Amino acid sequence: MKRRDFVGSVSSIATGVTVLPRSVWSRSASNRIVTAIIGIHDRGMDLAEELAKRRDVEIRYLADPDSNLFSERQKSIEDWSGRKPRCVQDFRRVLDDPEVDAVAIATPDHWHALATIWACQAGKHVYVEKPVAHNIHEGRRMVEAARKYDRIVQVGTQNRSAEYIRIARDKVRSSEFGDIHFVRVVNSKKREPMPKLPDEPTPDGVDYDLWLGPAPNRPFNPNHFHYTWHWFWEYSGGDIVNDGIHQIDLARWLSGKRYPKTITASGGDLYFRDEHETPDTQSVLWEFDDMLMVFEQTL
Repeated sequence: MKRRDFVGSVSSIATGVTVLPRSVWSRSASNRIVTAIIGIHDRGMDLAEELAKRRDVEIRYLADPDSNLFSERQKSIEDWSGRKPRCVQDFRRVLDDPEVDAVAIATPDHWHALATIWACQAGKHVYVEKPVAHNIHEGRRMVEAARKYDRIVQVGTQNRSAEYIRIARDKVRSSEFGDIHFVRVVNSKKREPMPKLPDEPTPDGVDYDLWLGPAPNRPFNPNHFHYTWHWFWEYSGGDIVNDGIHQIDLARWLSGKRYPKTITASGGDLYFRDEHETPDTQSVLWEFDDMLMVFEQTL
């Protein structure tokens, strides 16, 4: 089954229902928001630390296909919050718990859509890391799910919340700098080369079938696992959606533009020329009615 068919088959979703207001989060300290962290290798633990230190939040679960992460992560949460979370490999067990109010999704990108849709169907609110989805089709399905099931779904482009960014937005939109017709967005991120590695047996404690999820089935390879999955098309779109997305989001948000008329992109694995599939060098042009925006990515 193709991933588009797989995502489509899990949600016959109608549009047009208003998302719940943020007032649903106004709870007393004695009535904590019960949460779960889905995906705890890297970014998920950054989110977990922020939530664990809040008195109005309880992290009830940590979920990840790699059970080798559980002991250390569980201890960290207990140190931060004074409460020990339960650990499960299959995040669907989290969704079965009616006491869980919300989930934070920090899985590889190819899992964002299904995890979000299933969470909405289970009545959970969602914080999902950027990028919102692996592709446009999946992103639209996620929006439809949020609306149909009246769930709040927030995306982890958290730079929008920084005070200095909001000040910049207000200045730009006040016309203090005049009309803006051209924006250049630059992302330069040093990455390490990726040598070719042979396939190998799945490590003990890893549910690799679950990790792959809607991605094509393939033998386990370390290059396709923790973090370096970012550089393969089956799981991600590369650095433009891993890091460049923050700058792109802010440029579009500050300028007040919504949808471009055309998008043109060019790039490739021009420097490393190794196992990376996604570009290490890339240029993208967005054409709006009265503005051009260019994104440049280099090492």
